Amino acid sequence: METVDIDGVSHQYYVRGCKIGFDEDEIHEFKGHLNFTKEQVPPHAHDTVYVRPSRQPISKTVGAMMNSNTGGTICLSVGDDTKVHSLILHMYRMDHIEQNLKNMMNCYTPQVPPHRYTISFVPAKPRLPC
Repeated sequence: METVDIDGVSHQYYVRGCKIGFDEDEIHEFKGHLNFTKEQVPPHAHDTVYVRPSRQPISKTVGAMMNSNTGGTICLSVGDDTKVHSLILHMYRMDHIEQNLKNMMNCYTPQVPPHRYTISFVPAKPRLPC
């Protein structure tokens, strides 16, 4: 993650196409998609060799992190290769993502209250030519 100072205020951002700077582990998961539930995973994202989805829903990772002692961070629009792909997000799309997260958390039993999770949108800037 990079930081830039604008009028004395620090702003963090990622660089599109560059590696994020850390790998997946017990507390970090990368998802290159926005499929929050298994119903949102498209049929073409199915592994025909093992007859299982090759794209796992975000809810599966959230459930695992909620049941751990440490919690974790899920980075959307970051591939398994650790490269930042970035999504084009306007206000309505960010609202849609937040609503998807809230709906998903309400599907758990018991429901997960909003103070138990956070969502942050970190911009991804284009890489500057050398």
